[in-house]
Amino acid sequence: DFAEGEFVNKDFYQDNQKGWLEKNDILLSSTGEGRGKIDIHDLHEQAIADSHISIIRLKKGMNPLYVLYFMRSLLGKLQLETIEMAIKGTPEIYPEQLERFRIIDVPKDKQDEVVRKIHQELENLRKKKEKVIDLRNEIDKILLQELR
Repeated sequence: DFAEGEFVNKDFYQDNQKGWLEKNDILLSSTGEGRGKIDIHDLHEQAIADSHISIIRLKKGMNPLYVLYFMRSLLGKLQLETIEMAIKGTPEIYPEQLERFRIIDVPKDKQDEVVRKIHQELENLRKKKEKVIDLRNEIDKILLQELR
């Protein structure tokens, strides 16, 4: 959400190349209350991640959405919980532990098929949510009419 993004000057950006983001990098919140939240950087704008974000850059031939959905799955969440470490009382996911994270590697066409199926299910879920909102609005309308 770039509405909450902070901007840095060019010198800071140049001095912190390790944090530069590329399109389709997977971003993992590695510390704090939001630890384990994961998303994909799908923009072309220049951006930099702070030190609390792990940047996962994929090898060629991997569908980044497949990796994202896998990491959000039960198998992914369990692994993230297993590899996080608490040093000085603060749980954190360190790069050395993140390197032990395992993804079920299937051919690219199978990855694409999984992504298509997930997108279809997400679209179905979105439609159902719209129906629930419409029904709630209808219920509110009935209740308000009855209270008059």
